[in-house]
Amino acid sequence: MLQKIVSLGLILFFYSSDVLSYQIYDFNHNYQGLLNKRSDEYNRYDRELNELYSKSLSFFDSKNKKNEFRDVQRKWLKYKIKACDAKPYFEGEEPSNDVMTQYLIAECNSWVTQARILEIKYSLSKDVELSYAISRAKIVDDGIKKSKEWDDYKDYNCKFISEESECNKRMDFYYKELEL
Repeated sequence: MLQKIVSLGLILFFYSSDVLSYQIYDFNHNYQGLLNKRSDEYNRYDRELNELYSKSLSFFDSKNKKNEFRDVQRKWLKYKIKACDAKPYFEGEEPSNDVMTQYLIAECNSWVTQARILEIKYSLSKDVELSYAISRAKIVDDGIKKSKEWDDYKDYNCKFISEESECNKRMDFYYKELEL
């Protein structure tokens, strides 16, 4: 009986020290610093996107094309808001303001914005990035988790640049990381 108690005590001791070391390892990092870096990164991409967007408007001769480009950007904004929304993960409650939740939101905003920058650069120059050229054969048509906002943005954007099939594959590639 004493042996069972000692064995159980040792198991609990090692288990609790593992749990404690996990907590110390996981939650003792400087997440505020990481959040600040990720937020700075997102702000850089956002500035780059805004500059690119402004410059892009000058590429279009007709007012109609400029308006279509603005509409595509509005669809993308709706998609970004939906893709990076933390509310679905908090079951009817407001999303937590803890550092990790804010970090994940900033990370998502960063990725989505970077993907939009690539898409605009492609639509203006038609240059295909090396990573896309190498990997496009591996893209699964399902791509990312679909939403109405994603479908609206993708359809509108691909019609705008007049390349339905290649555009769909390219956008799935750019945005494939966005499953939170």
